[in-house]
This record gives sequence, structure tokens and C-alpha cells, in this order.
Amino acid sequence: MAQATPVTLQRWSYEVVERYPHDRKAYTQGLWMDPKGQLWETTGLRKQSSFRQVDLKTGKFKLIATLPDKEFGEGLAFTDGRYFWITWDTQICHVFNSALKPAGQFRYEGEGWGLTTDPSGDLWMSNGSDKLVLRDPKTFKVKRTIAVTSNGEPVPYLNELEWVGGRIYANIYTSPFVAVIRPEDGQVEALIDFTGLLSGEDAKGADVLNGIAYDAKRKKLWVTGKLWPKLFEVRIRQGP
Repeated sequence: MAQATPVTLQRWSYEVVERYPHDRKAYTQGLWMDPKGQLWETTGLRKQSSFRQVDLKTGKFKLIATLPDKEFGEGLAFTDGRYFWITWDTQICHVFNSALKPAGQFRYEGEGWGLTTDPSGDLWMSNGSDKLVLRDPKTFKVKRTIAVTSNGEPVPYLNELEWVGGRIYANIYTSPFVAVIRPEDGQVEALIDFTGLLSGEDAKGADVLNGIAYDAKRKKLWVTGKLWPKLFEVRIRQGP
């Protein structure tokens, strides 16, 4: 197999388009905007993990489901007419149908962190390492695995994922950065630096940046974080 052409890493910045309220108690893990403009969110922590339908303008939410006390909820994705909600260390993916009713579950090996879908409907999943796994939504079996690198070096701690314009956006856990990843070879072509997005009083008690949602039809992007009181619509600048 021919070796992929090295990518020169770019640094991208952002500008805030709009600010919205966000539940400060939400330990955000998965974020997804459906084609109708409805926001969905999953949260983590044991005894607190939830699946929510969120009102973007008010931050208020309708609780769809919770997990057993021993389970720690992680990323969310929708494909094949179903919602997929993975867990951190219990190796269970919970499935809900389009009517938001439980529709079974899948088992997998290793940890679950982030989840998203590509235009084919397949699922991309992270596990906190430098690897992304492509899964079949019908069986949850692994179709292929890619190693994510920047200038030839592995990029670990990949967390929440979102498919944006042919690229996978991934939160890098404990950092203010989102990696822009080429799915064909795993190379990071840019880092989006969200330093300073949450500041002042809002930053007190807040945890890390985590949560990316994209509306492909309207080309709008939102980001938030764990225990953040705000959710931001942002515009990405492909440069400093």
C-alpha cells in the first residue's frame, strides 16, 4: 500500500456567532443536531448518565432515558433510524428506535468515548486512544481501524466526534483543541484552538471542552463542554 502524503498541520481559530444557555450539571459526552434542528445530548458520570432532548434557545431538556447506576454514559450518534449511545467501561451500546424506545443493545471490546456517523451511515467510534474504529450499525462489528497522527506522531485522547464536511472533528480530552481528521488515512490536517471560549465567572467550576454538533444543511457548528453553563454556535476560521 502506498504511504499517505504527509499533511502540514494548520492552526485554526474561531469566532462566536451566538451564545445559548446550557445545563451546568450536564457532564456532556455526546452532542448531535438532527436535520430538523433538534438538539440531542448524552451525559456521563455514574448514577447521573442521561439521554436528553434539548431546547437550544433555553437549555431546558426533556429526559429520554437514564442508565443503570454502574454504567457511565458516553457518545451519541443517529443512523439507520436508530440512536446509539455507548458507555465508557461496561462495553455496552444502548440502542433506541426513532420513537425513542429501547431497541436492544450491542456489546463491544474496550472502552467507548465518542461516536459519530459518516454519509454512508457507518459509525465512527473513539476509545480515548489514538485509534478510531469504523463500525457497521447493523451488527456493531468493526469494519476497519485507523491510527490518528499529526506529523507522524500519534494523537491520543480522542473523545467526542462529529462528521463535518468530509472530516472527523474530535475533541482531544483535557485540552482546548479539536482535531480535524482525514478519515481516509487518519492524518490530522488542522487543530482548532478554542482557548478562551468559556471565560470569567462562566469558567468557574467548569470541566473540559467536550461536545460538537453540526447542522450540515445550514452549515452551523456548536460546541460546549462538561459542566459548562453555555453552548456556543461558532464559525471556524481556517487560520490564526
